[in-house]
Amino acid sequence: MFSSEVLGAGSKLLKKFYKMQQTLRSSYSKICQEDENFCLQELKNDIVLALEDFDRIWSRFEQVRVLMQLYVTELMVIETDARKMIAKAIEVEKELTSIEIREKMKGHILVNNEDYHGLRRQLAKIVSQINAVANFEGLFLRQARAGTTSSSRSCWRRRA
Repeated sequence: MFSSEVLGAGSKLLKKFYKMQQTLRSSYSKICQEDENFCLQELKNDIVLALEDFDRIWSRFEQVRVLMQLYVTELMVIETDARKMIAKAIEVEKELTSIEIREKMKGHILVNNEDYHGLRRQLAKIVSQINAVANFEGLFLRQARAGTTSSSRSCWRRRA
């Protein structure tokens, strides 16, 4: 579920937390034992360095986590949009089938049924939209034929 980047950042954060915890325990032990080599300023420096190190790693973890949340949210939006187009295509197809069955039972031919032809055009348009989203290479080819990517092509030619 989580990317290797998020897991790696979480692992680094946990290691820094343990290191900070060890520094605090060691400092507490030195204070309690009243060690003769005890230096309050050195102790403060150790704690400050441990906290700053932990804070830096925490910030990186938050950045990675936020980026992953944005990525997942973006994918969810794309999926929702794609489902809407497919659901609409299914709905139109069901309407077409219903008209076909109804008109066949009446003995009518669908050649002159404007509602039916309108739904067929609507379905073709939806399927075309779905295909355009799925086939981005085809979109590039259509743009190239229309001349909208001529600057891109000339740029590639210059590099070759």
